[in-house]
Amino acid sequence: MTKKMGNILNTIHPLLTHVDLDLHLLICDILDGLVMNDPFLTFLAKLLRRLNAVSVSSIEIGEPDYDTRVEAYGSIKSELFSVLKEDHALIILSQCVYDMSSEKLVFWQNASRALLSFVQFAGPILNSEKKYCDEIISKFELQDDEVNTTQRPNETCVTWMKVSIQMIIENIFLSNMREAMKKDISVQKIHRRIKALAHFRNVINVGNISEVCNAFYLAMVIMCAN
Repeated sequence: MTKKMGNILNTIHPLLTHVDLDLHLLICDILDGLVMNDPFLTFLAKLLRRLNAVSVSSIEIGEPDYDTRVEAYGSIKSELFSVLKEDHALIILSQCVYDMSSEKLVFWQNASRALLSFVQFAGPILNSEKKYCDEIISKFELQDDEVNTTQRPNETCVTWMKVSIQMIIENIFLSNMREAMKKDISVQKIHRRIKALAHFRNVINVGNISEVCNAFYLAMVIMCAN
């Protein structure tokens, strides 16, 4: 069941980066249904639903529920990734990429902070000479007051490897940066984006966390600039 569920999540996460809100809500419905077969998806399903929350007010029906979404983003910190499985993290990060293209500044800001949280989590792992990084991950301790206990991930054994981090960086960060460069923009801006992408790739390979964070912010700002 775990392998089959992982295949389903790996099919879903690329869709989250570009499909519209209606399909996001449909994906939320799918995850809610999958929870019946796999309770370990409960936290992920609830978080994704909150990140796509819409108003139920009769006046603003269908409009984004800003308070719920921002509150949900507040729970996405470096510590959270230490207890998330790789395929669960991909779902959340794909949602962040989607919100990075939002015209609503509040969503862009929160999504960029969430993506940076993963970069901060990944940095020490990339710096490590070990293949398995359980000791590093154990230093990211998720506190009860940082995530509502009713929304807390199930206590499962999570093992992050360098190859997993590198795969996510390629699939979530670098891939979507390349897509951003295909937009109809001036030649000058294309060169700026290529330079930012190359710089981000280089510092990721080096693994220096402060340089990685700075390069990430520079790349995100340049990629999202009109």
